[in-house]
Amino acid sequence: MARITIGRRVRGGSVYRRFDEPNAESSQGRRRSNVINHVPHDPSKRTMITLDGGRFTATVILMIIYIFKNKFNGSWTTWNEVNRFARDELWALSKAFFQWEVVSDVLVREVWEDSMRKLYPGLMSMAKGESIKMAQLAGVEFNGSDFSVLKPYNPEWIESSYRKDMIDRVWNTKSKLWKHHGGSIAISQLKRRLVRCLIFTFSVFTFS
Repeated sequence: MARITIGRRVRGGSVYRRFDEPNAESSQGRRRSNVINHVPHDPSKRTMITLDGGRFTATVILMIIYIFKNKFNGSWTTWNEVNRFARDELWALSKAFFQWEVVSDVLVREVWEDSMRKLYPGLMSMAKGESIKMAQLAGVEFNGSDFSVLKPYNPEWIESSYRKDMIDRVWNTKSKLWKHHGGSIAISQLKRRLVRCLIFTFSVFTFS
C-alpha cells in the first residue's frame, strides 16, 4: 500500500510568503505538480480504503485534505460553492491515490462528498486563523470584523485573488451583519470559535 507523508507546520518552523512578493503565485503551480507526482504508478500500491461505520478513517481524511489543499482552485467559502467540474476533478485525483474492495464507487464517492462537506468549515476556520496569525506577526491589528486587513496574509494554499474575493464577497459581508445584530466580536472570542470548530470537525472523523 502507498504511504504519503503529510508535513505539519509547527510554530517557528513555517515560512509564510505574502502573495505580493516575487514568484509567490508560482508556488501554486509547483504544489499542484507535486501532488500529481505522488500518485502511485502501480494501482496495487494505492492506499486501501475501508469504511469505518460509513466514514473514512483518520488517515484517509488527512490524505484527502492534503489533496484538496494542493488542488484548491477557486474562491469557495463553503463546499456548496465548489462547482461540479471542480468536485469531479478532485474526486478523480483522489481515486488515483486509493483503492477499495466490496463497496461500490458510488458509495465511496458519497462518503467522500459527505467528508468534504463536514471538513470544509474547519478548513476555512484554519485558513482564517493562519491569516490572523501572520497579520499579528507583521504587527497588523485585526479587530475581529474588518477582514480586509488580512488580504496580504494568505495561507499558502489559497491564491491571493481567490482570498480577496472570499473576503470581499462573504466574510466582510457577514461581519457587517454580525455588527448590525449585536456588535463586532472580539478577537479572543473569534479564536475560541475557530478552536471549537476545529476540535469538533476532526473529532467526528477520529473518534466516531
